[in-house]
Amino acid sequence: MERIQTTEPSTKFSPKGEKPCILVYSSSAHVRYIDRIKNDIEKSLENKGFRIVYLKDEARDLHIYSDEFMKVAKDCVLGVVILDGFRPNVLFEFGVLRGLEKPIVLLKDKEAVINIRTLYGDVSNNDDCRKKTGLTTPEFDNLRNPLLEMRSCSQFSDISISISEFDKEVIEGGDKHVSKLLSSNIDKIRTEIEKEGEKILRGKAPASISGRFVEMYQEHVARLYSLAFSSGLDVKDVDAILSDFMKLEEESGNKMPSRIYSLIASLYGLAREREEKDDS
Repeated sequence: MERIQTTEPSTKFSPKGEKPCILVYSSSAHVRYIDRIKNDIEKSLENKGFRIVYLKDEARDLHIYSDEFMKVAKDCVLGVVILDGFRPNVLFEFGVLRGLEKPIVLLKDKEAVINIRTLYGDVSNNDDCRKKTGLTTPEFDNLRNPLLEMRSCSQFSDISISISEFDKEVIEGGDKHVSKLLSSNIDKIRTEIEKEGEKILRGKAPASISGRFVEMYQEHVARLYSLAFSSGLDVKDVDAILSDFMKLEEESGNKMPSRIYSLIASLYGLAREREEKDDS
């Protein structure tokens, strides 16, 4: 497993956003340029108010890998999948996100390959090479990884997800830069992401909340996620939704989920950041 950090939502306030998403990619051992692409994507997601959630180091253990990934994926509102390398973990994680019906953005470099060479592991000596691959070391050294062309991804054609092809050599701001393509794709599926966020928060409603308070909670959640994607976000709007949730908490006698207040806190950060930009 090629992930780090934590499976749990961060307890540290992030002024950039609290919309959890997951980033699926091959490691630099299999795709040499991936760190640069990953960094560009991370910055782009952060600027759009998303918080990337990673798996813990111990989740590299195959015995807990699938369970841990499932836990992370269930609470995410978006999955971003970099197909370069076409590694088994990438395909597995894409399948999990697809099975959970999560909004997904699929990306690949125009010269991405299916890295079959690293599937063989260590073939440093000739005996190992012949035993594992059926090839001599010189023959294996000349083995080329096939290009990951659109027809290689034909198995995705029946699930209504298009693959955006970026160019890793294009400078930031260019039409084929990964950040620009990612941003454009997120804008296209904004409604799906909003609905996924609402669904997750609705599922986290206090267990004992009932009657008209349930309807009020759902209405507030819908407004909250609408604000999370609003281009005209104002501090007064955030004040209003905070007041409504606090009133609901008082009247119903139920504490609201901590994620509600984390998202509201991040909205304050975004609103004030926009105010500062407008004033400058």
